[in-house]
Amino acid sequence: MHEIAIAKKIVEDLSAYKNIKAVTIELGELAPITAEELEDALSALANWKLKIIKKESIVECECGYKGRAKIRERKHDIVIYECPNCGKIPEIIQGGDIVIKQVEIED
Repeated sequence: MHEIAIAKKIVEDLSAYKNIKAVTIELGELAPITAEELEDALSALANWKLKIIKKESIVECECGYKGRAKIRERKHDIVIYECPNCGKIPEIIQGGDIVIKQVEIED
């Protein structure tokens, strides 16, 4: 249940804030969790309005390709992706992270 560990880390990272009303999170398409899993896990731990912004990947491959990764398979805690041009494993430039973008506090 890695989604609970990820959600706990987000809650921990936001523990300095009191009276959180809403949180906006950017979720990369190559991150090891889906938006639905993250939303379910966070709702079990915190009573925040949650907005998840999905971010497409950008990868760069040694073959010269730069663009969106080809996702071959998504498992429970891993995303298997490749270069759509040559099939090798490219370097992730964007879209592999989970980023807290905004925190709204109640008045």
